[in-house]
Amino acid sequence: MDFERIGQVQSFLLRHRAIYSKAPSYRRLLDGEAEAAEAMRLLREDEHEALASLLRGAAGYDIHEFRDDMQGIPQGGYAWIAVTAATTPPTPVLSMDKAWEGLAIHSQEPRAVTIYWFTFLWLLLLRLFYEREGRALSQVSQYVQAVVVRTELEERVTEKLEALRQDGIGTDDDAYPVAVALLHAGRDRNTTQTDIRNRVSRFLEILAKARLIERYGEDEGEARWRQSLLCAVQVSELFSAGLIHLVPLDGMEREIASYTHSKSVEVGDGADE
Repeated sequence: MDFERIGQVQSFLLRHRAIYSKAPSYRRLLDGEAEAAEAMRLLREDEHEALASLLRGAAGYDIHEFRDDMQGIPQGGYAWIAVTAATTPPTPVLSMDKAWEGLAIHSQEPRAVTIYWFTFLWLLLLRLFYEREGRALSQVSQYVQAVVVRTELEERVTEKLEALRQDGIGTDDDAYPVAVALLHAGRDRNTTQTDIRNRVSRFLEILAKARLIERYGEDEGEARWRQSLLCAVQVSELFSAGLIHLVPLDGMEREIASYTHSKSVEVGDGADE
């Protein structure tokens, strides 16, 4: 058994979650990707089993193999994707540090507010990837049609926030803490269009680093982002579990509880004055 070869593949999948043997049309192979693909191709059956066991034990990943009959994979090419199994306890794709620190627009932003924003943006992006295309969450191969530009997501965010303002629920912190957090999370306490643009740009960068979306050319000078095969497979595997595996979970309940408690204390202090 070639443990060096197994370790080479394991290391690459733990870091990047996907290996392509041939570069897709929209990007080059990553450093070490061609070598990892060749090592993967040479693994014997017992070495495949050892690799699968190591990945499941280290991160709860299953390996999915795709050939060129899957859209987006070059002719004669292969892709191997490390996917969190639905039966695995939540081990999110993104770590708290990467997601929360990357999305916050100022250093004093409460962590719970950042959590609300991440979840809000993630759900809106999923609607663009699936609902707009009339696509079921289980339909993996249509990922190649799931393309957005930043301004589209910005417009969705603006529409939703304006609807909250029109409904008049953006001032009731007790009844609607999430709505209030979304509407008043800007640098000047009110979420502006500049804040939205900044937040959306940061969000897309986070997902790109996590290989959940990939840059796919430009549209009138603006980057186009396409759902990755990894993201499509991951969503298909986990949609029955509520997609919770795709949200950064580390400390989430603690952060939200701390934030809502602090807000209730502020309200109580105000009532005493």
